[in-house]
Amino acid sequence: MGKVVEKIVASWLLFDMGKYNLLPTTQFGGRPHSSCLDAGLALVNDISTAWKGGMVSTLLTLDIKGFFNHVQHGQLIWVLWHMGFPPQICSWVLSFISDRSASLNIDNALSDFFSIDVGVPQGSPVSPVLACLYAAEPLHILTRNLVFSGTGHPVGPRSYVDNLAFLTISDSPGENIITLRHTLYTALDLFAEIGMKIDPDKSELIHFTWRKKPQHPPLSFTYQGKQITLSPPPSLRWLGFHLDSRLTFHNHIKIMAKKGSSVVQGLSCLGNTLHSMNQYHLHLLYKTCVIPVITYGCQLWFDPTNPPKSLIQIVQKVQNNTLRRIDPINITLPFSLIMCCNRT
Repeated sequence: MGKVVEKIVASWLLFDMGKYNLLPTTQFGGRPHSSCLDAGLALVNDISTAWKGGMVSTLLTLDIKGFFNHVQHGQLIWVLWHMGFPPQICSWVLSFISDRSASLNIDNALSDFFSIDVGVPQGSPVSPVLACLYAAEPLHILTRNLVFSGTGHPVGPRSYVDNLAFLTISDSPGENIITLRHTLYTALDLFAEIGMKIDPDKSELIHFTWRKKPQHPPLSFTYQGKQITLSPPPSLRWLGFHLDSRLTFHNHIKIMAKKGSSVVQGLSCLGNTLHSMNQYHLHLLYKTCVIPVITYGCQLWFDPTNPPKSLIQIVQKVQNNTLRRIDPINITLPFSLIMCCNRT
């Protein structure tokens, strides 16, 4: 019954959040009709548009440490009240996050219960919504007070729940570094005001350019008294997408194909010659377990008018191997056809 009530409250919050635009459009998580794919498509579109103008794009990704665990209860209720939620919702949320306790179990040794007066419980359908509403104000400020590069392009935040990123566009990577450093310090101060910090170990930087002799300068900044330097890697992982500096998606496809092959090995155990599942259920597992893995992010790189054959061939091998194990008699389905179906 408790989970049902939480889902009802979460639906109420989501409805009001969309009706009154309580979250900035750059927050792709914790809201209906939005996904990681939308964030990825928006990012790739901005980078491609910058390339058409002969410019360089730089992406800085940050991870907010303990996003759910650092929600201050009093501040959360104030945020909900300030946004205009009715007293019934504020009272329910206060009751939901109050009087919580926990204990630690280490090697069968159970500690005493201690009270938890900060954070929202993970696993609850209402917790991501509350956490996103709690962290909405820094994103609103960053969106309203945009920093512009030398070419006049704004540097706005784009986030998915606790994954925060900044994309800046200018004529050179060096200018992008200067703009990003200024934006980064502003973001750190804003999130520190609500008790949230970033995890430097999960922060990354990458420059997107097709120039013949590209430059990839690092980003150095001071955080909590430590000097941190982010050097651009060959490939950066953001929201499950593996992005290289030229957006070739070769590394992304190889990783997805490897994951798909691991799933195929599991299907082989279910489809052995002694105790095999029937072909209908094997095909069902293929569609629900293999296809979503190998096609994840395909909308970012697949062009039906000019299919990238080198990328398709990598995933086609995984698909053919899977279908041979399921039905070695029938002809395998062309992977490019599956891509077109997924895009539509």
